[in-house]
Amino acid sequence: MEEKKISILQKAQKRVVPEAARLLEERARRGLETYGMTLDENPAPLRGRLQHALEEALDLLQYLEWAREVAPEGMEPQLDELCALAAEIANVLTRMNADEPPDDPGDWVEWRDLEGPEMPPEF
Repeated sequence: MEEKKISILQKAQKRVVPEAARLLEERARRGLETYGMTLDENPAPLRGRLQHALEEALDLLQYLEWAREVAPEGMEPQLDELCALAAEIANVLTRMNADEPPDDPGDWVEWRDLEGPEMPPEF
């Protein structure tokens, strides 16, 4: 019997609370309607997808910084934490997408330091 592959959507849904999982499914449905394919079917290369992820992370950081400016009192600690997380995601993706490593090798994120498969040679 052939093992059924878990979709990108299903993998993402396993990482979030049920309401976020439902929202992921809605976004996937809209993406399918707009682009005619799922993320699993998208032929974009890894570098292109990581660049897109970086752009989305940078947008996220700006939205959260804006929210900090207008949020009611008491939300600042949560939004500060979210901004820090978004900034870290953007920083890691920036280093991963860099054509050349930074001057300080300690700032460079090696693929072997990340969870998941090794970087393919064609990257």
